[in-house]
Amino acid sequence: MTKKRLMLDFPTHLLDQPVTCELTRKYDLDVVWHQERCIQCTACTSACPTGALSVQRPEMIMSFDQDRCMGCGLCEPVCPYRAMEVVC
Repeated sequence: MTKKRLMLDFPTHLLDQPVTCELTRKYDLDVVWHQERCIQCTACTSACPTGALSVQRPEMIMSFDQDRCMGCGLCEPVCPYRAMEVVC
């Protein structure tokens, strides 16, 4: 099965704002963490507004709590290894 990509356009002044949960539900979007791609760099944790992505210290182990994720997609562009992905 081929994954479909959905491109959303927003006004420039809203680009740094998270997309609401309603949009995630409406388009049946899902945020996927590809653990095999993740190198535990923690770049995504600072972008996550809900704390769904976190790091356990001092071990520096990443975790992703799907229940806390609102599907905003802010983690996707900051990950240098594309470990985070918003899919339909």
